[in-house]
Amino acid sequence: MSKTAVKEKPVTPASFKGLKDIDIPVTAKPAFNDLVLTTRDGAIEWLEANIRKGRDEGSFTTDEVLTGALARELLDRNPNNRPASKATIEEMVTAMKAEIGPNGFDAMNGETIKISICGLLNDGQHRLHARLDSGVDFRTRFIFGLPRESRLTIDQGKQRRAGDYISMGGKDRGMQVAQVALLLYYWRTFGSIKKPGGRSGKILRPGPSKMAQYANENYELITRSLDAVPRDGLKFAGGLRLVGFTHIAFAEKSFGDATDFIHRLVTGEALSERSPVRVCRERLFRSERLRREERFELMVRAWNAWREKRELATIPLHNRLPAIV
Repeated sequence: MSKTAVKEKPVTPASFKGLKDIDIPVTAKPAFNDLVLTTRDGAIEWLEANIRKGRDEGSFTTDEVLTGALARELLDRNPNNRPASKATIEEMVTAMKAEIGPNGFDAMNGETIKISICGLLNDGQHRLHARLDSGVDFRTRFIFGLPRESRLTIDQGKQRRAGDYISMGGKDRGMQVAQVALLLYYWRTFGSIKKPGGRSGKILRPGPSKMAQYANENYELITRSLDAVPRDGLKFAGGLRLVGFTHIAFAEKSFGDATDFIHRLVTGEALSERSPVRVCRERLFRSERLRREERFELMVRAWNAWREKRELATIPLHNRLPAIV
């Protein structure tokens, strides 16, 4: 591509360093290495050499280590982008800090950090923010020489969820298993099925691919309980996700009792007037606006009374889970 054929001019923010316009000064291409990219000057030099190549020869990809200096420089060339998602960044940081291997962050999965022909970042800001927050260098793929307007067509497809990854692995009921697996992860990690967050606003949960891995590790446990749960009439109790997880939690004490309890709760069969299962069932039917964790608390309190052969007239909510007996 000749210089005269390029009509696009960069829109540069005040913090944009090194490029006043598309005419980057011609310099001899240095022999870059990871050490050079740890400095701001080295990151700028590497970027400008590759931006020039993309302008002159057309778009191309290159693999390089994403260092802190390179991430900062690219984020300085990131005007008019959508707001960064704190939850997405936190998921990536968690994966980046994980051990190397199948549990770690896969930065060479085909996803690229995209830089336009005018030197501005088109796509990749979440990975760049996560690199800065995690402090972990990793090798990834960059693509240079893209039209600036191409950023408006990025991420148009349907995002893959954990259930999609499970199904792609050849297993049945991917979405159902993934939904139960998330509650199981919350329960084992935080001792609660309430969505974790707190004052910082950070949501400590794995990303879709790691959540799929967790679901696959517990696939037999989850499907065994899903098979034991009646399929019809679950909405009042919180749906298949909550009832399936509840069966898992109770089955750790007794699989047979958990299956019997859930069957009676859902169907209403063979329940005396003061049966804790019946009292719980009626309370769940009356209270449509109960939160998920409140429904679970009611079922736990009913389960404990049922296992201890106690009759109940009512089940109070304390917003505090008792131990499961």
